[in-house]
Amino acid sequence: MDNFKKQEITTIDGLALFYLRLTRYRAAKIKEKASRKRLHNYRKTYKKIRAIDHFYEILNIHPDKQFKSFKKLYKLGGKVRDIENETKLLYELGLPDKLLDKLRNKRDKKWKKKNKKLKKFLNTEMAQNYWSKEEFKQYRQQRPMLERSTLHHILSVELQNLKDLNKRDYFNDALHDTRKTWKKIFYALKFFGDQEKEIIKPLKKKVKKQEQALGDVHDRQVLYGSLPGKVIEKIPEDSEFKRKVKYTGDLHEQSIRLADDLKKIFTVKTSNPLVPYD
Repeated sequence: MDNFKKQEITTIDGLALFYLRLTRYRAAKIKEKASRKRLHNYRKTYKKIRAIDHFYEILNIHPDKQFKSFKKLYKLGGKVRDIENETKLLYELGLPDKLLDKLRNKRDKKWKKKNKKLKKFLNTEMAQNYWSKEEFKQYRQQRPMLERSTLHHILSVELQNLKDLNKRDYFNDALHDTRKTWKKIFYALKFFGDQEKEIIKPLKKKVKKQEQALGDVHDRQVLYGSLPGKVIEKIPEDSEFKRKVKYTGDLHEQSIRLADDLKKIFTVKTSNPLVPYD
């Protein structure tokens, strides 16, 4: 493995390579012994690769094709996770036990099928491990970060995207797009590292909370959309699920306020986003 220098991880290429190697390490750990925790850690790391890939587009840089690797493992793991989430949410429906058992058994069969497909992929298509355990421990301490001006530019673009999304109807795909945008904003804030720590740390918590709140609504909407009409008719109006499945006005207003607060802080003051400014 190449030896990283701290300053190299402050460029977007250095950051991408860092997380690409970390993704490969996580993937190899799953192949060694698959577990829910290892799959979760892999998906978290791969999300950073996806965010970086999106940031390349914003900066009009064309990344190497290697950053498209491991997408299939991410998707397969996501399908397993989605079924697990759906199974948990079934208990909020307030349905009769017999019908609930039927829905749960159906998802258990689906989970076994997807999990079998995931294991087959791990045994046949997994790439090599780029990092040893010792190298992983060493570079885990690096706290990689991007240049301040680059991040300010990325955030200003994402916040404009969010402003456009906030004008759309929320009981549709706009909610999912909004959640994805908040997630990219969260990763951009994370890539600040220790820069502007007193400002960034509380913002990260607020953004994460907002993204998770949107995710809770979206997960329920996905389940709702997958249920047969006869099942939907039997869901009590006062059930926890019916209460949580709707995107509330309060959550919408909160999204707008938080976006406005961030926009006041992150404004591009130069035509060249790669030039530092004060």
